[in-house]
Amino acid sequence: MPSKRRTLVLDALMLSGPLLVVVGVRAFLAPAPSVGATPAPGGGQAPAIVPVVAPTKPSPEQQRAAEWIAGLGPLTDLRSPMAHPEPPPSPPKPTIETPKPPGAVRAPEDPIAGLKFTGILGNNEDLGLAAINGRIYRVGEEVRKGVRLTRIDARNYVIVLTVPDGTERTLRRLEPPPSEGR
Repeated sequence: MPSKRRTLVLDALMLSGPLLVVVGVRAFLAPAPSVGATPAPGGGQAPAIVPVVAPTKPSPEQQRAAEWIAGLGPLTDLRSPMAHPEPPPSPPKPTIETPKPPGAVRAPEDPIAGLKFTGILGNNEDLGLAAINGRIYRVGEEVRKGVRLTRIDARNYVIVLTVPDGTERTLRRLEPPPSEGR
């Protein structure tokens, strides 16, 4: 067989082979016609026969699960984790104030007290993200009222926050990230 003719035959087999395989598989897996079935009027296929299964009573666990799912309501309010929804207001805690001597000055509260810096995502200062108190923030976003994330240093694992009086405060993660293994 000349080489050009052999090439054409091989090309034809390579192109038609997958088609033949698909047709063969479909013919093999096609449902067999049911015995005694009459064709539907108009030459179409007869409707499929579906077995009827009697409903069973759900177990108490299944019933509680169904009630819990029904109580969820519609799940249409799916938003990005970057949306930072406002948490519901917490009930006021009863406080007992001790009398202060006249002229006593109250020490200002630390605006970054209670912030827990847990990680940095990304390695670019402009595109990086910081995880603070379980939420993700970009540079320029407000972490807390008056406290804004101004810089992310991924190399040294440090973030810089600007507090209401305009000063910059630094938060550093105490242990190194697991990937660096310092």
